[in-house]
Amino acid sequence: MSARRWYYGLLVGLLGAALIGIAISLWAHVVSLLGIDPGAHFRGFWVFQLLLFVLMLPIAIELFRRQPDGGILRSPRWMRRILFALLLYYGINFYVFLYWSSNHLSAAVTWRMFSAGWLLLFTVAAVYYRVRWVELRQQDGILGK
Repeated sequence: MSARRWYYGLLVGLLGAALIGIAISLWAHVVSLLGIDPGAHFRGFWVFQLLLFVLMLPIAIELFRRQPDGGILRSPRWMRRILFALLLYYGINFYVFLYWSSNHLSAAVTWRMFSAGWLLLFTVAAVYYRVRWVELRQQDGILGK
């Protein structure tokens, strides 16, 4: 198997993992908004944290390179808008959490805070891996520029 083909498979796998992460984050967020503790239904959330670490590590390495090429900034406009909206939502959710937790701290409120962050980070990972996948396909002449 060639290195290029292996890299294709890796990007598709990482993109798939990021999409699964978005789905689980969205589920945990909706369930916690309903006042239900998602941790009571899914005890293996620590695995979820490991997945996020694995997905974010290549992005962090790229950010700390001497000359990052701004992969996420080259994503389509609609993806950048989704990321911006999620960033705003996370920021608002964080301050609502700070206010709400001073009087009504519960497991569901804490899960809502964490799941909003997961939603943002898994979306960042999905956009990053999708941009890398499209770039690779364009280099191979499979997609038009």
